[in-house]
Amino acid sequence: MLLQDRQDSSRSSPPLRNKFLIEQNHQIVKSESMAVSAAHAAALLETQRQIETMIDGLESAQNLFLGELVAGASDRCVVLCEIDHPNHIVACSKHWSDLCGFRAAEAIGLTPKILQGECTEPAVAADFRD
Repeated sequence: MLLQDRQDSSRSSPPLRNKFLIEQNHQIVKSESMAVSAAHAAALLETQRQIETMIDGLESAQNLFLGELVAGASDRCVVLCEIDHPNHIVACSKHWSDLCGFRAAEAIGLTPKILQGECTEPAVAADFRD
């Protein structure tokens, strides 16, 4: 009986060994897959960081350009607004500030409607919008 038990256990050993190797190979494949995923995620994060850096650079260049444009209009009243609604003020010249009474720091972020009051004629305001 002992001999037979030994033979039975030796017969069951190869399938167990194969199962172990299959599981081990699966773990290796799974580990490699995770490594590729981690590398891919790191590459995506680096790309995102580079894009954010480029956007920051473009915004800085745009702000510098706007500042130079407004400063270049030293003898004129200039106010620059966003093209999209609600048309926030993004820059204004010193002469515009002197004429309107709003400092640039007060006006930036507001809309040109700050210049309208109860005495504003709607037809005149419409001409400015057109």
